Order: sequence, then structure tokens, then C-alpha cells
Amino acid sequence: MVPYFIILIFQLTLSAKKNSKILFYISFIVLFIFMGFRGYEVGTDVKQYQNDFDIYKTSGMVFAVEPLWYLLNRFVIFLGGGFREVLLLSSFLVLLPVYFCSKRWSSFPFFSIFFYIGLYFFCNSFNAIRQAISISIGLLGILYYEKNENIKNTRAISLLIVSFLFHYSSIVLPLGFFFSKILKNNSRYLLFFVLASFFIGSFLADFLLVLATRITNYNIGLLNIWGNMAVALSLNLLFLFISNIIKVKDQHFYIFTTFIIFSNLLMRIPFGYRMVMGLGLIQILLLPNLIGNNRLDKSSRKLMVLLFVLYALFTFTLYLSINFSNVIPYNNILF
Repeated sequence: MVPYFIILIFQLTLSAKKNSKILFYISFIVLFIFMGFRGYEVGTDVKQYQNDFDIYKTSGMVFAVEPLWYLLNRFVIFLGGGFREVLLLSSFLVLLPVYFCSKRWSSFPFFSIFFYIGLYFFCNSFNAIRQAISISIGLLGILYYEKNENIKNTRAISLLIVSFLFHYSSIVLPLGFFFSKILKNNSRYLLFFVLASFFIGSFLADFLLVLATRITNYNIGLLNIWGNMAVALSLNLLFLFISNIIKVKDQHFYIFTTFIIFSNLLMRIPFGYRMVMGLGLIQILLLPNLIGNNRLDKSSRKLMVLLFVLYALFTFTLYLSINFSNVIPYNNILF
């Protein structure tokens, strides 16, 4: 666990800084080395990715996999590289959009990276590599589209297509964005939508499970009700807190609300979190920007920041303690 907490605390110490290009680049390099040069046993599916790469290289066989992930592997093979280069390139594609979004749309970019680590997106990308690339690029696409909601916004549309072709689950991002627009236009019913989704996800999950089974073709069972209700309840309390202190409810807030609603509905569905993870990534912008977008006085604002830090530390410790995504023990080929 120690290396992960070192990375987290390192980023937390930088969080108060607003503008330092050198430190921002250093932060990127540190996370890139930590991710790209990790051992192949760090991350649940990495060995399978390695096996797939070896098959692509030796036989040229194509599995039922998203086309851009396959092309990334073929590109590395064409250049004479190995699976290490796949990890390095994928790490770059995961981190670059996150850092770009943080630099461009966050009031406190270092604080955004802290939440990216603390809310376990960073560690989870050690396992769900294709999806991590997909949601990072997809978030960038959504943010560009938010600034110019037009089908002719080729940059945004292109990024969303690229995101989808890395992992099909990223279709949730544009769907979630448009749902968030509906929520914004019906903001008076937000609390009802959130409470209703919590009730349905807790007690009427059997219907949702049947639907998920038909979509994924997996024969899966419901997750434990009480443990998952407790996690969902903490997220809902966070939503209630934010909705009461936020000064201007921007689109990021409504995307976050969409994340809460979808998370509630899927709380007992296996892999449900992975389906909505991309929407949850908006927190790395929402939480830092709340420092300047709230109705609190100065002393209460400090408590708010402390609460957000504790939320990230709790989430990080919880997932790390159960070795979520199989990231423990950690080793790196450089040290």
C-alpha cells in the first residue's frame, strides 16, 4: 500500500498550488512512470492483455475487441515494440486527457489530479486499461461539446467516437450528458429523481439484473444489498451536501447528479460501477471548482475542503484495503 499513499500524499501537497508548469509536468511524469513501468502482475487483467498481445503478434488473430485497442496493439507490433510499449502508450493516453482537462477547466489543477488518484480512477486504470483510455478521452469530448453543443463540433464528436472505439461502454458518456441536460431543465425534481433511483436500485434490482444479463450475456447475480447500499448512501449524502452549498449549478453539477442516479440504479449490479465510471470522473473538476463556487463563508469553506479531502482519502483507503483491481503488491521495473 505504501507506494500508492506516497503518490497520493505527494499530489495532496501540491494541491494548494494553482500555477506551476514545472510541477505540473513533474506530476504527470511521476504518474506516467508509476503506471507505465509497473509490473505485469499489477492490475487484474494485465496478464490477459499481455496474452492477447502475444497472440496478435504471433498469429495475427483478431478477437471480439474494440477496434482502436486492436489497432494500438498492431501499431506497437509494426514498430517492433513489445507489451511494455503497449502499457506505456496506453498510460500516456489515459493521463494526457486527464491532465489537459484539469489544466483547462479546473480552478485548482493539482487538486483535480489529487481527486483523480484519491477517488481511485488512477489505480482502477491499472486493470480496466481500455476503459480508462476511453473515459479519459470521452470526458475531454464531453467538455468540448459542452462549450459548443453543435453536431458540427467536429473536435468533440471525433473525441467521442474515438472514446467509443476504445471501449463501447463509453456510450454512457454522451447518453449521460444528454440526460444531465434533461435534469437541468427539470431541476425542481432532482431530489425526487435521486431518491427514486436509490429505492429502485436497492429494492427493485431484479428487473435491472435481467436487463443487464441480456445486454452482457453474463449469468450474474445481485450484489449484497446492505454493503452496496452503504456505499451508495455515502454518495447520495455527498450529492445532498453539494446541492445545498453550490452557488451556480453548472453542467458539471448535473453530470455529477446523473452519475449519482445511474450509480443508484446499478448499485447491486456486478460491474455496474464500471458502466458509470466515466460520468463519475467529472468529480475531478466539480470538487476543486466548488472552492470558488459555493455559498459558504470563509471558515465553512475550509471545512468543505477538508471534507472533500477526507472523502477522497476514505474512498482511496477503502478500495485499496480490499485490493480493488488487484493493484497490490506493487512493483516497478525501474525501482
